Amino acid sequence: MHCTTTFLLTGHLRSLFQRPLDQLDASANYTIFYSPDKGTTVQRIKYQDKFAFVAQVDADIDISKKVFLNIDLKKIFLNTTATADAPNLTPASDPELAPVLQNINADVKIRLWLIGIDIDRHF
Repeated sequence: MHCTTTFLLTGHLRSLFQRPLDQLDASANYTIFYSPDKGTTVQRIKYQDKFAFVAQVDADIDISKKVFLNIDLKKIFLNTTATADAPNLTPASDPELAPVLQNINADVKIRLWLIGIDIDRHF
């Protein structure tokens, strides 16, 4: 299982449609990785927790005077590093590769789209 926890800090940049409820936002994101799925090939994999940039567009559609539908679309631009531990892949004919295969680093780019739809109430 590959799980993440994401924290967003959002600031409104400007109105997209010149209405106060439609927004184009920029956010700071911090993603924490835990229990990553190592698959069947490697013995262990670890992702570095990182900050990322998030762009967001959202719109509120009034259903009544007090209730509205909120729709938002977020794009997360996360660059991180993964480290894999795979000494089990060492060829029997080349045992000196074992230390190299214990610490394989890879740059990982995650470009995640999130869509949110909810019903809210004005107070």
